[in-house]
Formats: sequence, C-alpha cells, structure tokens
Amino acid sequence: MCVAGKAGSGKLAFAVNMALQDIARGVGVLVLDSTGDAAQALLERLPPEARGRLVVLDPSDGEHPYAWNILDDFRTLQPETALVQLSDALSGAYQCDANELVAFAASYMLLHKDATILALYALVSDTKARDARLPPGSTER
Repeated sequence: MCVAGKAGSGKLAFAVNMALQDIARGVGVLVLDSTGDAAQALLERLPPEARGRLVVLDPSDGEHPYAWNILDDFRTLQPETALVQLSDALSGAYQCDANELVAFAASYMLLHKDATILALYALVSDTKARDARLPPGSTER
C-alpha cells in the first residue's frame, strides 16, 4: 500500500495506526520509512508483547549496516528454476518481453556470485559492458 497526500494531512498517523492494527492481530508488517518518523512513532506505540518480533533496519545506521542481495534468494533454487523465475521477474519489473538479453542478464547475475542487481544496469545501459558479456553472434544489442 502507498499512502499519498499533502504534508500534514495525516499520512503518517494513518500508516502507523494501520501497522499497529495489523501487529495487534499478529500479522507481519513491513514499513519502509525514508525519514525515520514512522519508525519512531511505531516504536513508541508498539505493544510490549510484539517487541520480540520486531526487526528494525535503519539505512542511516553506518555503524551497523545491513545488506540483502535479492539474487541470493534465486541462487538457492535449482539452476533451471532460478533462471526462469529471475528472467520472469526482470521482464515483469521492467515490462519488457523475455528475450535473449533478459535471459543472458539473468544467467550472468546468477552465475557470478559477486553480482548484485546493480549489474543489470551495466548490462542494459552500457553498450561496451553488454558487448563484452554477450555471447559472440548474439542479436540482442
């Protein structure tokens, strides 16, 4: 869900109240908070019995940074399944046809263990990087 509105219109209070209602029902909640205001409001009002289930990822915390490489989730699958699912995910996310370039990008990112989703940018936007990685004779340029 995305909550949009003018400053001061109650977006924060609405989102916090909805999250607290879901938490009270035992439903998992993910809050993406770019300012920290919602996280602070949630922490102040979070019931004590829910604190043990709380995970706070603070992108501004340089001392305890977190990282998640979505490709690692695909890499736990059987290789054929991972390739199909990642290709489908990329095609869906970028609203493009599943083609040789998408399949190659997915394959490249799955096979190179140090690759992150950021490798996709070089593969689709940098002609030299793409040409260096695509198989010879490929028609997807």
